[in-house]
Amino acid sequence: MTKFVIHAGGQARVTAAWEILAEAWAEMVRSGNAPYLQGVAPVGPQHEVLYATEEGRTDVVGVVAWTKSNGVLYIDLVYVEPASRRQGVATRLIDELL
Repeated sequence: MTKFVIHAGGQARVTAAWEILAEAWAEMVRSGNAPYLQGVAPVGPQHEVLYATEEGRTDVVGVVAWTKSNGVLYIDLVYVEPASRRQGVATRLIDELL
């Protein structure tokens, strides 16, 4: 089983995760799961991220984007690359966040 490393990213637009966030948005719109997002980015400068890479690699394979307001955590997007799905990446990201 592949090992993954979780990285604290900070603000979404200044991390290695920015490209995969755009990929997630495009996949959601193409698949019809989020047609209301056409033309509206689901993640903006107010979001923070955690992202995952395979151990020993730099390519981002998963990401969780969130905001926090008045002590409440809002998870706005969780995405894992198709080749890395069903390996616990999203679970690890959420566990690390919580």
